[in-house]
Amino acid sequence: MKTSPAQSTTLLDTAMLALFVLLGLAVRLQLLWLTKSVIDSDEAIVGLMAKHITEGRPWPIFYYGQNYMGSLEAILAAASFGILGRSNFALKLVPLIFSLFHIVLVYLLAARLGGKTAARIAALLAALGPSALILWSIMARGGFMEIVVIGSLSLLISVDLLSKRREANILNFSLLGLLFGLGWWVNNQIVFYIAAVFCVFAAVFPLRLGLRRCFCLGFAATCAFFAGGFPFWYANIFLTPRLATFRELLGQKAVTGFADHFSGFFTEALPIIYGARQFWSEKDIFPHASTLALTLHGLVFVGCLVLALRSKAACRTGLITAPSAALALLLLFFAAVCLIFSASSFGWLSKAPRYVLPLYSVIFVLTGVLSAALLESRSLLKRSAAVCLPLLLLGLQLASQFWPHVPIPGQPFIFRGQRVMTDHRPLYEWLRSNNYRHIRTNYWVGYRTAFETNEEITFTRFGTPRSLRLPDYERHDSMDDFRGVYVLSPLQAALVINSFNKFGLTYRRSDVGGYTIIDQIRPVYEHGPRIDLFPEQFSASSRLDWIPGLLDGDPKTRWGSGTAQHPGMYVEIAFGSPTPVSGLEMRLGDYPQDAPRRLLIQGLRADGIWQDLLDSQGTFYDLNNTELNELPRTWQLYHPPSCFSKVRLVQQGTVEVLDWSIADLMLYSAEGIACSTP
Repeated sequence: MKTSPAQSTTLLDTAMLALFVLLGLAVRLQLLWLTKSVIDSDEAIVGLMAKHITEGRPWPIFYYGQNYMGSLEAILAAASFGILGRSNFALKLVPLIFSLFHIVLVYLLAARLGGKTAARIAALLAALGPSALILWSIMARGGFMEIVVIGSLSLLISVDLLSKRREANILNFSLLGLLFGLGWWVNNQIVFYIAAVFCVFAAVFPLRLGLRRCFCLGFAATCAFFAGGFPFWYANIFLTPRLATFRELLGQKAVTGFADHFSGFFTEALPIIYGARQFWSEKDIFPHASTLALTLHGLVFVGCLVLALRSKAACRTGLITAPSAALALLLLFFAAVCLIFSASSFGWLSKAPRYVLPLYSVIFVLTGVLSAALLESRSLLKRSAAVCLPLLLLGLQLASQFWPHVPIPGQPFIFRGQRVMTDHRPLYEWLRSNNYRHIRTNYWVGYRTAFETNEEITFTRFGTPRSLRLPDYERHDSMDDFRGVYVLSPLQAALVINSFNKFGLTYRRSDVGGYTIIDQIRPVYEHGPRIDLFPEQFSASSRLDWIPGLLDGDPKTRWGSGTAQHPGMYVEIAFGSPTPVSGLEMRLGDYPQDAPRRLLIQGLRADGIWQDLLDSQGTFYDLNNTELNELPRTWQLYHPPSCFSKVRLVQQGTVEVLDWSIADLMLYSAEGIACSTP
């Protein structure tokens, strides 16, 4: 049986598309292999969500610790775990598969607008995309690749509706609304797609179909939108707190303003998206790469704008009767990303522009459409440009992937330029061999540790960031925290060791797999019996009438300064005669935010000299230094038993608004020591 020309063309198109998908798979698998499928803690959260789903726990609606970004990726990762077992690779497989679907959708979208040549150019550029696209194709960070696919599919359906390839009926509009609703739950970046589609549809369909018909279709799409986003609306309407997503997103304050975000979009975000720079980098991959990328893609945008403005746009398939509107949709989408990103509280992230990854839905398509249109020109110059333009962009993208070597993404920073280690196996072996199942460590170490050990080892956050994803992991509120084990970067460890020395604690230090581990923490001098204290023994810089609040053992009552913290505030305790003192405990109770920014503790000796017992400056309780950002509820000081007639706490820091508060204060005596009376 002979194959017809139409069948041969179809087979060739399918083979070409399969080739592009395989190319895309190859470069993504190469990065997975080179990185050994190492994850970060944000990815670990998705893995933990998937683990909990496979264990039969209630399915989470949102990413742990926040009321936005839906759990679709975690649900799919749970399915991946069920098939392949729980692993980093099985977790990363989900965004990888979506990235391959993205190549197919780019091909189909470009084919609708510019024919087969446009589709092949666009799909090749998507398969061998810039390093940012390849990187995020294997990062399970809660739905970033998934929203690009959902959005690209919505653009494809929208283009079909504009071109009359799909009938403008309730079924097709409902399908579009369903996709928008699903995207609304998965990731708020769907707003880019909704804004562009709404504007173009509002301009086209009332004239084409009439207002009454448009109202019916719009109503159907709106109902489908709420159905597609059912988990989102259920959580915000029926679960407490109500409207949590809106409160959280609208309550975030922008670090900088619209003008800064807008400038950063073009000078920082786009060069990274186009492949001229790596994520978080200010340096071009080669001299003037950003200028080249912005110029080439600027020419593509202008060229497509010219095509869209012509009465007969460059459409060679014969399928699109209104190509100007379809092409305008993609151009308007680009503008929507720029404006909405710049206006949002996420606009400061232009050096890590994960919130503009949806641009990958259109930038390859626009290049393919313009190149295909120029190839059909009789002008040699235009035909040459049609060849050179995609080749230059492809060369730039390949350079971002391979020049001068494959860019391996670095692990997140822990403290002062020191990063999380790539290989955690030595750490896990050491913790297991020492029978430790809970540690104090950085966010970027802790959640990854929990996932990779199947929650055999959990953690309490130490330092920044302070994002709390799983509250059940946390252990707080007593000095028993210090009897555990710290897993720290070397520079963190130096600060912690200095703190322990100042607070009178001894410890063991071990260097394991690039981390410094501190354990076996105990006082050099134990506290003796508690000293009975009475309000009349106290004096204070203010609010003397509140002193009983720090003696009643109630964490809800306190002594407070009554004014914002400033140097010179004090609380002083006088003894009737010299008294042996072995240490102090200060509890902040329900007021940890009112911890002193810098605290000096002194004791008055028999010779009339004030002896410094503690200066919190340079410790991790130094709240003027926010690198660790600890807000301890309990401070305990151990020191050699000494005789004092007075003990005072002096506040030496400054902070706006916040008082200095103490919920409870205890002093400890020492047994077997007699103090002489002067």
